[in-house]
Formats: sequence, structure tokens, C-alpha cells
Amino acid sequence: MEPTEDPGEVSEGTVLSPDRLDGLLRAFSAEPRRMVVTYLSQHDSASVEELTDVVVGWSQTSDRAVGSDESWLQTYSNLYHRHLPALDDAGLVEFDPATETVSLEALSEPASELHSTITKLARTGREDDG
Repeated sequence: MEPTEDPGEVSEGTVLSPDRLDGLLRAFSAEPRRMVVTYLSQHDSASVEELTDVVVGWSQTSDRAVGSDESWLQTYSNLYHRHLPALDDAGLVEFDPATETVSLEALSEPASELHSTITKLARTGREDDG
């Protein structure tokens, strides 16, 4: 059986279809989603609780006021109900709500480059604001 290609990629794997690009841009538009993909790229899989700890912790270190238990619960809820399903729909992660586990899917080179570029641009934007 021949390997299958991502239907959003052109034969050389360096260009995305407009629909795939739009989907990835939507998926990476929220900072918590970028944080999840960054973390999972280093750890492959994690629980929703672990990802909540990561997002809250990274948000605190980037001068965002997230500190109370209520904020942790809100972040958990947002991840579970909004961000992780969006990443799953985009084919970037596999989210199992029953076991509350998340695994990174294999990222295509264009998806990985787009994630890296958007993350750097967002970081630069925060530095320019400070």
C-alpha cells in the first residue's frame, strides 16, 4: 500500500490548499491552541489537566493575569469544550473526551512551519507592546 498524502498538500508538500490553510489559521488563531501544539510537539500526549496546567503556567509567565482556581477551571473548560475540539477538527491532535487525553497528530511540514511562524509573530507582538 502506498503512503497517503495530506489532501491539503500539493505534491511537493510545501504548499497548502486554500481550505487547509484557512483551517490551520483558524486552529492557530487562539494562543491556548498554539500552546497545546507547542507542548505536545515536545511530549506527544497529555491529559487535559496537564494541558490546563501548562496553559495557565505559560500565560502567567507571559504577564497574563491567570492565577485563581476559577481561572484554572475556566481554562480547563475552554480547552475541553472549545480549543481541543477545534484542534481535533483541524487534524492537528486526537482528542478523546472520554479519557481526557490528547495526542499530537503528525504535523506536515507546512503546518509545522505555520505554527512556528504564528507563534513567533505573536511573541514579537507582545514584546513590542511592552
